[in-house]
Formats: sequence, C-alpha cells, structure tokens
Amino acid sequence: MASFRNGSRHAPYFICGSDGSGKSALISTLYGQVAGWFVSTKVHRVIRFAKATPRSAYNLELLRVICQQISIIFNIPEGYLPKDASFDPLYISTWFQNLLRRVEDMSNDVLFLFIDDLHLLNPLDCDIVTALSWLPTSLPWNVQIICSSTTPVEQLKFTPMQRDRFKSAEYQFDLNLGEYATELRRPPQCVSDVSFVLYVEQQFDGLERHYGRQAVGSLAAYITCSEYGLSETELVELLMPTDDPESLIDTRSGHFSFATFKKIHREMDKLLLLHDKIMSGKVLIQWRHNYCAVVAKRRYMDGQSTRNLHMELANLFFPQDEDESTLENESTQSENKSVISLKDTLRTVGDLPHKDREREKDNVSAGRKSSSTHHNDDTSTFYNPIAADVSNSMRHVEESWHHLMRSDDTTRFKQIAVCNFDFLLAAVQTVSISYLRCLIEHVRCYILDRDIELIYYTIRKSSDVLTRDPMQLASQLISWLRPISEHDDDDNSLLSMTVRSATAWCDGYAVPLLVPLTGWLPAPLPSQIRTMTVSGTGVIRAVCLAPSRQHLILATSSGEVQQWHIMSNSLEHIFKGHTAAVTCLLVAPTSEPELLLTGSEDTSVLVWHVSQRDRQAHINAHTAPITGVAAGVNSTLIISSSEDATIAITDLASGKLKHRISHHRGPVSGILVAGACDVLISGSHDRTICVWNLENFALLNTMQMLSPVLRIDISWNSVSDFPTNISPHHSPLPGGYKSQSFRHFC
Repeated sequence: MASFRNGSRHAPYFICGSDGSGKSALISTLYGQVAGWFVSTKVHRVIRFAKATPRSAYNLELLRVICQQISIIFNIPEGYLPKDASFDPLYISTWFQNLLRRVEDMSNDVLFLFIDDLHLLNPLDCDIVTALSWLPTSLPWNVQIICSSTTPVEQLKFTPMQRDRFKSAEYQFDLNLGEYATELRRPPQCVSDVSFVLYVEQQFDGLERHYGRQAVGSLAAYITCSEYGLSETELVELLMPTDDPESLIDTRSGHFSFATFKKIHREMDKLLLLHDKIMSGKVLIQWRHNYCAVVAKRRYMDGQSTRNLHMELANLFFPQDEDESTLENESTQSENKSVISLKDTLRTVGDLPHKDREREKDNVSAGRKSSSTHHNDDTSTFYNPIAADVSNSMRHVEESWHHLMRSDDTTRFKQIAVCNFDFLLAAVQTVSISYLRCLIEHVRCYILDRDIELIYYTIRKSSDVLTRDPMQLASQLISWLRPISEHDDDDNSLLSMTVRSATAWCDGYAVPLLVPLTGWLPAPLPSQIRTMTVSGTGVIRAVCLAPSRQHLILATSSGEVQQWHIMSNSLEHIFKGHTAAVTCLLVAPTSEPELLLTGSEDTSVLVWHVSQRDRQAHINAHTAPITGVAAGVNSTLIISSSEDATIAITDLASGKLKHRISHHRGPVSGILVAGACDVLISGSHDRTICVWNLENFALLNTMQMLSPVLRIDISWNSVSDFPTNISPHHSPLPGGYKSQSFRHFC
C-alpha cells in the first residue's frame, strides 16, 4: 500500500514458511480482501496455484497463461495474442515485461498477481531464460506480485541480481518467525501444543489403528502417486477387490467397499488431511498439504512399489487393450492410422452421453474439416470449444503420460504419448505449443532417448510456425523427421509410424495444406545433447552406462562409486566400500540380476547389485592395484587383472578363487571378455595381447605388439581387438579377420 500511495517502484513480496504455516490460506485471504482496500481505484486480481493444474505446473506455460489473462483483463487493443507471438521462453518473458509497462500507464487501475507455492513450479531446462528470471526485480507502482514458497527465497532458481534484490526484509514475510509467526488451527480433539509435523504423523497412526496399515497405506499411496488427484470412482475401482464379488471386504486386508471408502474419506477430510477440488469438471480428492505426501512416501512406498503403483494408474487412465499389445506386429494398419488413436482412447473414458461422445470425436479431428472452425487455446484462455468437450479426457491423457513415464515402461510411454502423432496434435490443438514444449521438456528431465530427443527438437524448431497455425504440426513433423525415418532399419519404428500417421492425417485434411513430399532438412538434433557437471568427485577414473541407460556410474579418486542421473544431472546413489581410488568398473552385460563390478587401488574387487544397491561379493585375490574387471560365462565368473601381473578368476556364487593366470611378465593393463565366443582377452605392459579359453583357461593365441599395451577394446563384431598404444595395429582374434578400417571401433 505504501508503494501505491507513494507511486514508487518495488519488488515482489514473498510469504515464506514451513509446511502447514498457513501460506496458502493467507494468499486466499488476501485475494478476497484486496478489493476492499481501494475506494476509487479499479482492482484487478489474478491468482494461480502452482502445480494445481497442468497449465500451472510449468514455468513457461504458467507465464504464458498469466500474460493472456492480463491482456484480457485490460483489453489490450491488438488482442491477447500479439501478431508476432512466439512461445519461445525469451519472447514470453519480454511479453510479460511489456504488459507490466502497459499497466503502469493506467493511472486508475491496480493489478494484484498471486502465485501460491512458487517452489513447486517446474522451471525445466530453458536455454535462454534461466528458471524464474522472468520475475521482475522492479515493479510499477500499481502492480503487486505476492508469492508464497516453502523453499527459502535464496534457494529458489533466481539470478544473482534477483537474489540480491529479494533478500531484503522489506519484501519477505516469514510465517515461522517474529511478528509474522502464525499458529496452526487444530481440530477440537487435537492437543494444543502439537506441531504440524507431529500432528500429521499422529493422524496417520490413528487411521492405521482403526482401518489397518495396509488399507491406509494403499489409499495414501494412490493419492500420493496421482499428479492432480483422483475421483471417488477411480479410487474405489483401484481399492475394491474384483476377483471375487461375493467375498467379504475387509479393510484390514487393504480393500475397501464404497461405504468404508466414504467413511475414511470423510474422516480424513475432518482431520485436515484430504480436500476435494474441482478440475476439468470433476471432483478430485487430493492431499490438503504437500507434507502429507511426504509422510505417505516415507511410510508406505519404496522404489519398486512406486513403479507398480504408477503402472496401475497408467492402466486406469489408458487401458492396455489387445490392439496396443500387438502394435508392433500390425505394420499394415499403421499406414492408415496412428500408433494409438486418441479418439479410441477418448471412447474408453466413457463418462459422456452418446451425443457428447460423437461431438468429441468431431472436435478432436476438427482441423481436418476446417482450420477456422475452432480456435485453440493460443487464441482463448477462458473458453475453448475443443477443450470444453474433451476436458475430462485431457485430464486422463495428462495423468496417463505421467504414470507411464514413472513406471519405467518407456516403450509404451513413447507409443502412447510423446511419439504418438494424435497425442502431439491434441496437445497443440487443445492447449498450446508452449504446453507441448513444457511437456516434452519435462519428459527429458527423466528420460534420455533418441526418439524423444528428435521429437523435442522438431517441436522446438517448429515453435514459431505452430504458434501461428497449429495445423502445420503434421507438415513440420514430416519435414524434419522423414529423412531420419527413411534411414531407419526398422520400417515399423516409432518415428516411421509417426511420419506415416502425419502423412495420413494430411491426406484426410479438407483444407489445402502444404505438405512436403521429400525431405531435405538436416536432423534437428544438436551436436551435443547434455553437458553434465559433477562435483566432489575429484579425478574421474572411469565411466560406464548403467543398465537403465539413464544413469552414468563414475569411478572416483576418493574411493566412492557414484551413480548420476544423466538428464537431471543429479547424484542418486553412492556405492561405498573401497578404501582407495577406484580404478575400473563394469556393468555385466548379460547378468540377471544386474551386476556392477568395481576394482580399486586397495587391491579389492567389489560386486554390487545395481538396482537394489547392495554388495554381492568382496574379492581379495591380488597384491597390487586392480587394473581391469570383467564377467564371463553368463556372469558366473568374476575376472580381475592387476599390476601384480596376474589375472584372477573367481566363482561368484562361492566367492572362491577358481583359477589364477600368471602368464604375463609385466602389469596386466586390461582385460575383456568377447561375448560372442566367450573368450578372455588380456593386454599387458610386456607388449603382448593374449587370448584365453574360459572353459579350461588354456592360451589360444598370443599377439606381439611393438610397445606396451595400455588399454584394449573389441570391435562391434567381436572379431578384432584394438590395442591402445603407439602402434595403430589391428590383430585378428582366432577365426576372425584383419580389419582395414578404424570405423569398427568408433
């Protein structure tokens, strides 16, 4: 108010506090009261709850919607979508700043923008605009931005200049300290001096005593895994047993009837654990506080159970039918329809009357009749004819791809969502191109995949075109991806199917459309996808790819073996056991379970279970640092080489030394197992490369080199070895041939 009266510029205001401190309640109260603070001034209010809906979950999409809302409120002359509109992050940030300058010139208007739970915004990976840099450091006198956050302001993803500006006590209100401290409003039955954290724990304890741990755990886990909440019908479908309809339903066994579900629902609502919200015309059940989800994860969920829950929820929203399971074998049908028809999926939802369902089918494919019949959300924020009809279905689609992604079913996830032409078209038509960019960018935070990268960079390069005409999606996909799909060995690959689906859609489009028949554009992929920055590792001695193909495993000089997620650049686990620098590591290629072998300067070899992250074996068979590790005979043998000039072969099951090879006359620099013929290859400083039979450990061949062998590798066809030393020489393995090209070893 002081800034408004003085006409001075100011920074946004931040309401901070821990879980349960009342930030959201205060934001809602302010939203209702600010209109009464002014007598003769027109007050305009915009409130957004971060991550409450898909459009408020992503940094870029939220800012786009806010810009459109401000434009509509103030009736900007050129409309709320500028003629030069682009949903590039830098453009939207500049658009927002320009709108605020327009508001500053309106002397009789004041704008309040409320953003609750700013820390939940997904900033994704913008190359130009850094996370929350769009938030102004200096606001006009008649614009107020009030944000709430559980994360302290200095830890949010601001630029250094923003942090320096926002750290002032004038703009921060901590609800846990001093004069701004709040007190938790407790139910009558609650002890007066209990903290919010302890209160939540006590309520879960009480529910477990009454309904059983398994029942409470099942209900809490499903609600926690859902992205935007679940309806009563969906929860009962998940929690009610279906194998025997005549059986007695007992909550102690983890099952609910509709009556018992309603009872626990009402009780948890009274205990302030759950609340109902309306989204896309449906009443959804969700945690009232984010901390409840944290407690549920700690109490009832682990890695494997979480993946199983996400798979159940994905099947709830996108049932896997027979057509989908046999998709790869039905190449003839893919010529005329997409990988999975979104229209068929909408019919499985089945909540709408027959006439509405027919209208849905017409609206989803409305672009085929006329590009001017309907407008997408880029030209209307509050009303969208397509979204109005398929709102329930869009929520199903939104939930399903989240669960498919987190269930680790990457193949099905790609088929249904990011590599499905119908899905991409629906996202662009019913929401916006910025939403689709945010969606795929979110996927890239978890998954590194060639097809997804190609789709993402195609959408990114086509953003300006699709902003002006979303109907150009098919032609853009054809232009960028046809040359790549034509070179795929598999004619039924997902990219090939996507291009064929786009071509079939163009063939059925009634309005003239420019469609390329040949491809000349270069591959949209940049030369470098991701740069990882790892800290605290010291010198990285070795790197290998984890079985998930989404993680890197690093050997460090500190003795730790670290597992990093590639796309999020985050440290996920540390394998501890070595007491000196780790010199080598290997993920056994054909092992079940998945095994990680590590060797160290402490002369030991450790065998780890990669997914369970526990140690399987500890091998001490050498007297000098380990130089190489390998697995042979279906990973039943653990093979290690050392600077003591020996090779030790240990039985994994018993942990006993099975054989020791002492043939080399110098340190053994490396070992490899050729999987095709199951032979062992060793290189040494004594200038020799030896080939051994793993059945009887007999020497099969010796290759004399011109200098010490520092490292060896095997070509893709397992018939040529490649010693790394000063002599660029290729030697054939037994029964192999001499390669004439280094390309085999790339």
